[in-house]
Amino acid sequence: MKFSVIVPVYKAEGYLEQCVESVLQQTYTDFELILVDDGSPDRCPEMCDELAEKDSRIKVLHKENGGASSARNAGLDIASGEYIMFLDSDDYWNDRGALSKLNFSIVPLNPDVAVFGCTDIDERSGKKDVSRSDYDMTVMKSGDKDRILHYFLAEGKLPGAAYVFATRRDLIERLKIRFKEGITAEDYDWVLSIFLNASNFAAIDDPFYTYRKRQEGSVTTSSQLNIINGISYTLDKWIVESEKISSSVVRRDVLNYLAHIYTTGVIMIARLSSENKKIAIESLKTYKNILKTSYWKKTKAVRFSLAIFGYRITAYMTNKAYRIRRAMVMKN
Repeated sequence: MKFSVIVPVYKAEGYLEQCVESVLQQTYTDFELILVDDGSPDRCPEMCDELAEKDSRIKVLHKENGGASSARNAGLDIASGEYIMFLDSDDYWNDRGALSKLNFSIVPLNPDVAVFGCTDIDERSGKKDVSRSDYDMTVMKSGDKDRILHYFLAEGKLPGAAYVFATRRDLIERLKIRFKEGITAEDYDWVLSIFLNASNFAAIDDPFYTYRKRQEGSVTTSSQLNIINGISYTLDKWIVESEKISSSVVRRDVLNYLAHIYTTGVIMIARLSSENKKIAIESLKTYKNILKTSYWKKTKAVRFSLAIFGYRITAYMTNKAYRIRRAMVMKN
């Protein structure tokens, strides 16, 4: 079997059928679809069972609620495909030929990782934005791991989530890679664990993954403080792990990426209650020196602002700038 598609299911009653059908309608049929009911309190558990009765390619797991990481890990434990893919239950694929194109790119290269594109859709306005595509195929086909990693990291092409690339299952199992449970923003650690341990890569530009920007109730919604915890976990782990990277260029790129993650945490501070702001600031202060490794202008600007205005004012300004920028993108 070529692909195992793992879907953590939680509070997605209005979206689950479209999500599942977007996979079942693929023209390439050598896959299994694993639906992991993460203790969803709506009709999702029943819907999963009903869908499985209609198609033998669907496997269903029911478990107590443990979050997206726990659900994904449960799916990994039973997956049997050559390549692992993830799909959130409120998202969907917009191209029936997606797996066929992905398989075509995989066959000649036999990569550990195959990346693809992503389309964001604002649920309120219906506006769409291709947020990840246009990969440099000259670099991707070079076969030079360090060159490809430098390209991903330096050019902002490293996936920000686990669902915009396929990973060889052998790599995941051989290194016993799993999602860190009990935190949010766990994808940062997963992506770094996969990409820095992969030996070769492939890419297609097709932005077939549709990410639905929702306000509440999805598998991606949780407390902002847990996002800070996830960022702190990633920083704590990968600042140490970066010392093991043999390429000085890639090591610098990883540290720059960690500095970028840090600025995301700063943005989150503005969205917290007063009490949680104090907790988040104290957590992030532990890793503030990571900003010295940044070479991106926006991250340098955050470092400069923190030195002058402190965390609260910087968080307010960066959060407001982020919202304005996002609104402009979706408007266009």
